[in-house]
Amino acid sequence: MDASTLSRLRKKAISYRWEDGTPLLLEYVTDAPKPGRPPLSQEVCDEVLKVVTKNSTTRMYSCQQIADVVSKNLRKDEKEEIVSASTIYHILKKNRYGSYKPTVKPGLTQTMKDTRLAWCIAYKDID
Repeated sequence: MDASTLSRLRKKAISYRWEDGTPLLLEYVTDAPKPGRPPLSQEVCDEVLKVVTKNSTTRMYSCQQIADVVSKNLRKDEKEEIVSASTIYHILKKNRYGSYKPTVKPGLTQTMKDTRLAWCIAYKDID
């Protein structure tokens, strides 16, 4: 460790009422728990990805629809917290999923079908 790290740890130990010459306990220099919400469990992330990759219909779900399905699947009792749409968005972005417009193939009209059939009949014997 460099001198600045040792100095910082010494100051932290002194702030916890450590005195020079007494044994240095680990609790004098360990970091306090970080503030904020704890990270999501791997179970929630796996459930989100399972819902998204299930089939083509679930791939087109919005974040709120995915959150509703995941919350319903993971809820064991009514006290368990519901997963929000913004949480789903962050999980999908972290796993490199993006939003894409689904491709829609237009249907053929009767005129198009008749034209194709006439062309096929006209050229069926040409090699």
